[in-house]
Amino acid sequence: MKYSPNWLATILAAIAIHFLAAVTLEFVLPKSFTAQIPPDVTEISWVDVDLVDDFTVIDEEFIPIETPAEIDTSSEFDIIELPPLVEPPKFEMPEIPKLNEPEPPPPVTKPKEESPPKVEPEKKEEPAEESSEKQELGSDAITISEVYPTKSFGFKGYVSISVTIGKDGKVKSAEVLMPSGIKDVDESSLDAAKKWTFKPALDTNNKPMERVKVITFDYNKISDNES
Repeated sequence: MKYSPNWLATILAAIAIHFLAAVTLEFVLPKSFTAQIPPDVTEISWVDVDLVDDFTVIDEEFIPIETPAEIDTSSEFDIIELPPLVEPPKFEMPEIPKLNEPEPPPPVTKPKEESPPKVEPEKKEEPAEESSEKQELGSDAITISEVYPTKSFGFKGYVSISVTIGKDGKVKSAEVLMPSGIKDVDESSLDAAKKWTFKPALDTNNKPMERVKVITFDYNKISDNES
């Protein structure tokens, strides 16, 4: 088996490095460290001593206390005589005059409250009761005579008129319910409806009563040529 020159050089270099490391560990490192020699230690000798509990004082020394010399004030200082103390005069408080108490104010009399005049409410006049009671329909109104418009004014359609029938059977009032939109047609319808006559409606007591009815005119059947 052949190896390239590079691989052989690498192997040889590795062997050389291992060899140098082994030599260093074996011979060089032990000589580089010197052994530390401890210093000489001398032996200490111990001495036994007996301690004495009781002791006596041989000589007692007296220390004198120095006293200060007396001060002679006859020649160095002048004696000053102070004047005798004089008591101050006693202070008396002046009398404070008493203030006159103010007189109480006179009592306040409340004015008499005048009662407001009584206002009587105006008496409202009650509406007079209807003499007749509300009538109930007994029989409806019956048409006696009918009147129709004479002209159509070109209108084709229906016009409804509401009429109020009085107790005498005549039309009291009329109004347009369904107009035609033409003024002449509506006025012609009102005039015709007001001319209708009826047998008046009767209540349950057979008395005549007012009644509202609706009249419808068919202008499809009316022509302008009719007299």
